Amino acid sequence: GLFTRDTLEYREPFFGAGAVGFRILDSLNPKNSLWLNDLDYRVVCLWKSVYEAPEELCSCITKFLPSTDIFYKFKEEDDRRNLDVVETGFRKLVLHQTSFSGLGVKAGGPIGGRRQSSEYNVECRWNPTQLRKDIISRHENLKRFSNVRITCKDFSLLVKDAPKHAFIYADPPYFEKGANLYKHSMTKLDHHRLASMLRSCRASCVLSYDDHPQIRDLYSWAIVEGIEFTYTMAIAHEKRRKNSEIIISPVKCAATASRAI
Repeated sequence: GLFTRDTLEYREPFFGAGAVGFRILDSLNPKNSLWLNDLDYRVVCLWKSVYEAPEELCSCITKFLPSTDIFYKFKEEDDRRNLDVVETGFRKLVLHQTSFSGLGVKAGGPIGGRRQSSEYNVECRWNPTQLRKDIISRHENLKRFSNVRITCKDFSLLVKDAPKHAFIYADPPYFEKGANLYKHSMTKLDHHRLASMLRSCRASCVLSYDDHPQIRDLYSWAIVEGIEFTYTMAIAHEKRRKNSEIIISPVKCAATASRAI
């Protein structure tokens, strides 16, 4: 219900792992243009590799065996810019698949720790067959579209001058704990910039955010709906923590959705 006959372009300024993005792509007409963006250069390299060189990326996965030494090496060298796109994207994938809670460079260490004392070790989530399958599936999804841009730029370039026929889905870094979860988080000024740009944006848009009073205040002009979910990970003998997020839809988007196909 978010896309109308007039939707011709999909933009996602904080693409990240693409968990929501690829679900949206599944529902889009291939005639739409795509602009996928992230400020993390390594994330962008991963998706460029999926789009442009899936076989080469799959080859890297096939030959790789995870280890704690490699985890710490890749983490230490995460800022390297002298590697090719596929190798850079592959390392990003390795870090997230082998790190505690999947936090990549923001994780304290690999699954199982440096000493691998847990029943779950650095290899437990590394599934080459499934990874290759996912890469080919994502590649085929992206290749359905004739016009695809994958960039590493500030979010403002995707939002500020977005045309009326575009739809924007934005999943910014958390306001409260963003610095702990993301290598490229946002300052308070960035959050204000985003809210200001979206308020005057001609395109339709939907955001997902952590439920924080300052974010609710920033988007007091929009429709804000709360959702609650439970973390899949929990420490033994502790209750699973619940987390609250909000979905933000500018008023004009709500009106558009009611006319959607």
